[in-house]
Amino acid sequence: MKHPKNNKISKDAKANVVAELNSFLSSIESKYNLSFDQIQHLLHDVEKIRHPDKKLTEKEENNIPTCIFNNNHLSCLEAIVKYLRENISLKYSEIAILLKRDVGPIGVTYRNAKKKMPTRFVITPGISLPAAILANRKLSPLENIVSFFKNKGMRYSEIAAILNRDDRTIWTVSKRAELKSKSKTR
Repeated sequence: MKHPKNNKISKDAKANVVAELNSFLSSIESKYNLSFDQIQHLLHDVEKIRHPDKKLTEKEENNIPTCIFNNNHLSCLEAIVKYLRENISLKYSEIAILLKRDVGPIGVTYRNAKKKMPTRFVITPGISLPAAILANRKLSPLENIVSFFKNKGMRYSEIAAILNRDDRTIWTVSKRAELKSKSKTR
């Protein structure tokens, strides 16, 4: 049965639904000994089964949310590959094409990231960056990202806060990227 998309739910009905879902999820957690992250992952799989024709738009698929960098475990490339693999459900070959890298190292990068951080990313609204900026193989992934934000007029401290890195690291990476860019134009 299809429901109209603009069908509004009353506050009382919403409260009842939330209470029932909370009770249901609590029983699933205890019955199967699952974490909330695991249940979220399973709900994502259920969504794919219920709506197999629903695909992410190219824009959604090709944008990387910066909230994935808010961890102390993963490099930039590891975070990006992990996000694309787990949250967007891309195959290694699709990630390799998107990032202009070989398939083998993408698989190794994902497995390393999975070991360091077994839980999935919880995506929060915020700044995102286009995956296409990582296609420049002359620069490292971090250099590409820092250059992208620097070209947008952001300060080192702002970029450092977004990427969960020290200001001095961002400055060093930016200067290294500038040197590489200058040397390749010669």
